[in-house]
Amino acid sequence: MTRGPLRPLFLVVALALLATACGPRYVRVETFDQEGLRVVLRSEKRGGTTVPRGFNHPVTIASVRAAHILARLDVRMGSEEGGERVAAFPTVMLYSVGDQLSRALAQATPDQEGVVQAVRKEQTLLIFDQELLTSFVAYVKGDDLVIHLSHVDWKVPKTGGGQGELEDEIPEPRVGRIVQEFKVLAADGLVPVGEQAVAANWRNPIFRESTHVRVGAGGRLLRRSVLMESPADAEPEPAEPAALPADLPPETLRALADLQEQRAQGEISETAYHQKRRDLLREADDLRRSQGVAPAP
Repeated sequence: MTRGPLRPLFLVVALALLATACGPRYVRVETFDQEGLRVVLRSEKRGGTTVPRGFNHPVTIASVRAAHILARLDVRMGSEEGGERVAAFPTVMLYSVGDQLSRALAQATPDQEGVVQAVRKEQTLLIFDQELLTSFVAYVKGDDLVIHLSHVDWKVPKTGGGQGELEDEIPEPRVGRIVQEFKVLAADGLVPVGEQAVAANWRNPIFRESTHVRVGAGGRLLRRSVLMESPADAEPEPAEPAALPADLPPETLRALADLQEQRAQGEISETAYHQKRRDLLREADDLRRSQGVAPAP
């Protein structure tokens, strides 16, 4: 009497085991695991054969250049456009992560991606330490260093075992798996390739020096308060006029509004914003002149 009901269950279990046997298997080669930072090279196997990925590895990227790329990464937290803009990497971990990422990519094969998990502790209520995880997957395609962020200062949950014990297993990032709400912002040298991924032409001279981090007293790393700058921004931009010229055409007003929105969303640099604004106003002025209209005051 029991065989009928058990037969469908047996088939479900058999199919699940078959899917598991035929599914992907990840192979990890650990390159670093100390002081809250773990870096592995991860490849994928199916049916005992390594899945080809076609990455341009191994590749030699100077560790300081890798750190400068990470320093430029900013995200907007939450799912709303008005979410807080924060640095993806706390300055305390920038150069250690950049160094180990550089070392890992120099060892990687074309089928391996770099997986980085960095944990720092933050004191809460003067009693327990809260662990915060920042993690990502990185690889090189052509001249682009592609970074898929997964966690940004993500609070590692407690085990519930008392005394504020933390989870033993730190979640591993995977491309395409969203576990935290945030959006990567564009910057000079960085092009978003998804909500939480960015591509950086790592050979770009802009990454020779960091424009987002400076060294303070005692060698302490400090993040600059001015975002979206480039090394060319040697002179401060002039203050904008309090009011726009009168009688601007509707097309110019719309373009200026769109430009202001791009600036607010972090999609263009300050330098590009001011230059494009000047160009739009100059074009409007030239149009008025061509029509025999005196320049607006």
